Amino acid sequence: MNAARFLAEIIAQGGPVYAARYQTRPEFKALTSHGFFADAGVVQSVLCDDCSSPHDACVDFEDGQYGIRCPDLGFITKSRSDLLAVQANVPKLVAQLAHTLGCKRIKSTPIFAETRRVGAIPHPQADVMVYFHPVLRDGSDLHALLDALARESKAQFGVVLTAEGTLSTPGFATVLLEDCVTFNEETGRFLVDANLPMLAGVPFKNTGGRPREYEAKLAKVIEARTASGRALPGQNEEARAVLADFKSDFPDTNAPALSTIKRRLSEL
Repeated sequence: MNAARFLAEIIAQGGPVYAARYQTRPEFKALTSHGFFADAGVVQSVLCDDCSSPHDACVDFEDGQYGIRCPDLGFITKSRSDLLAVQANVPKLVAQLAHTLGCKRIKSTPIFAETRRVGAIPHPQADVMVYFHPVLRDGSDLHALLDALARESKAQFGVVLTAEGTLSTPGFATVLLEDCVTFNEETGRFLVDANLPMLAGVPFKNTGGRPREYEAKLAKVIEARTASGRALPGQNEEARAVLADFKSDFPDTNAPALSTIKRRLSEL
């Protein structure tokens, strides 16, 4: 199941979609159960296959019931659930990404039109600004994004996450949502796997220690333990338990030190 790709496909459609078309998809069921799709009323039309010649039929409301209009059969009653439209819950997605990345300067509403500021990732070299823009397929999409970014303070490093299209943005790295996040079905959360500061071009400064290759994986372990109710009350005990889970889940990755895990627990 690639929930990130599926959610991106829905976001890229730019509005409500017909829920019945996706109800058999496991990604749809998982994301719906965790609030990533919101009720958007009913669709305007559906395919009528009740008569001998299938055709597009308008949805109507008559005598307290939903239904469709068929030239041959007249008004055909349908349940609301058969006609339901849903829309991707982009604010919830953006809020989760901001939390996972440990962002500051978070904004819950769009900065302009459909462009949203996820927030600023703190970094020793320079903060990395992260934005979400639904699609970057053509010049009009890029113009809309640049118009929104012009209202923001200029950032030295930045990343634009998008559901579809990878047009380059001056001064920013463009990254597809499905290429940088994964969905944890157990916790119902999207986690960022990619090193966004590196993608944004932040220069790596070798301080003599080993690279922090474990950051995203450590966040996954902590999130999973918290969501499943396995987190221990004492920080020392929980740090040791997190370390054990990390070594078990990621045997090929250098494990962080206990002091690092304790610091991360305190931050969260």
